Amino acid sequence: MDHCVYTDLALEAHSFFREGRRPSLPGVEEENRREDGCAVTRIRIVSQEAAQRLGKAQGCYVTLEAEDLSQEGREGQERVSSLLARELRALMPPPSRTAPVLVIGLGNRSITPDALGPMTVDGVMVSRHILSVMPEGVDARVRSLCALAPGVLGVTGLETAEVIRGVMDRVKPACVVAVDALASRNTHRIGNTFQLTDTGIRPGAGVGNRRMELNRKTLGAPVLALGVPTVVYAMTIVRDAMLAMDRAHDAPSGKSEEEMDQVVSHILPPPLNSLVVTPKDVDQMVRRAAAVLSLGINLWAHDGLSVEEIQDFMH
Repeated sequence: MDHCVYTDLALEAHSFFREGRRPSLPGVEEENRREDGCAVTRIRIVSQEAAQRLGKAQGCYVTLEAEDLSQEGREGQERVSSLLARELRALMPPPSRTAPVLVIGLGNRSITPDALGPMTVDGVMVSRHILSVMPEGVDARVRSLCALAPGVLGVTGLETAEVIRGVMDRVKPACVVAVDALASRNTHRIGNTFQLTDTGIRPGAGVGNRRMELNRKTLGAPVLALGVPTVVYAMTIVRDAMLAMDRAHDAPSGKSEEEMDQVVSHILPPPLNSLVVTPKDVDQMVRRAAAVLSLGINLWAHDGLSVEEIQDFMH
């Protein structure tokens, strides 16, 4: 990727490329709309050259930018989950009753900004074990779901992809849904932006801890990746503060985002320029985001069940 601050969001990578350069990047198709109070952006990377320039794999990326979820009540969060489920269906049809879906919660449960995946798994409506012993006693709309939070290499000594492949050999899922915390270039997107993609995921990429990729090639099944930004680089915060000061004094610098990053990189020497930070209310933020993700996955997989029916099943 051309720029010095990493982002997991294809929306931001494409926006950065367009900043001060050209209207669009050949090989990238972008659609924008608003629905249910969210800004929905669909980016499709169709060429290998564009994929290399953006640092993203070829495929489809859908970004849902919600309002501040901390100010939304239960109804607002369920509305985002319903939209998330509809976008998941557009990327991949709901699973059949016999072919299971494997939901993977990536990350470290003991580190709150990295606990999004495991916390999402906690809210997934798993049903494979029930369908295997008494399918006739379960609502026909319930599909086969199983879930796993494999932990991280530093805790388990096992590469995440190795654990997942071992489970897949036994379960043979029709598809994998991988959930992980992301990194953003924009502080306003922390905790409120959801990215869905059919390209798979590389765990830990957002904080420079790249592990083996999880995608159709490495796992042998389609992989949907879902994530929410929970951290930003300190460079991003300093850059945003400088831009805010310019606006407050009505004296815009005229510098592009890339030029601003270069200025900030001189202001923040190593290792501060690689510092990643998260909001002080990260506990509540991650819980909210995980609840939205898990309900969205449940509504997508168990197509036709209502929110109330899913909640009754879970309790």
